[in-house]
Amino acid sequence: MAFTPKPRLVSLEIAPTGSHAVKVGGHEEAAVHFVLKPKLGAVIGFFARLLDKKPPDSHAWIVTEGAPGFVRFEGPLYFGPVWRLELAAPTWPQ
Repeated sequence: MAFTPKPRLVSLEIAPTGSHAVKVGGHEEAAVHFVLKPKLGAVIGFFARLLDKKPPDSHAWIVTEGAPGFVRFEGPLYFGPVWRLELAAPTWPQ
């Protein structure tokens, strides 16, 4: 759902792009990196690119072994800056 002056439904393509090691507690887990691409359609996408209003891709990292768990999110929450949301406990290898 895109909250524009008139709310509209936007398709979202979710594609895994690889996995990264993340340390949760005392053990290492594999977090799958997903890219979230909004699909605006041909006409709206053309005008969004023309007016430089096309939303950027977002990225999410999810631990998928056992019960899935959120680890990190990078992307815009609205038409503004890119935010990074992540849990305090996991540590990422340098």
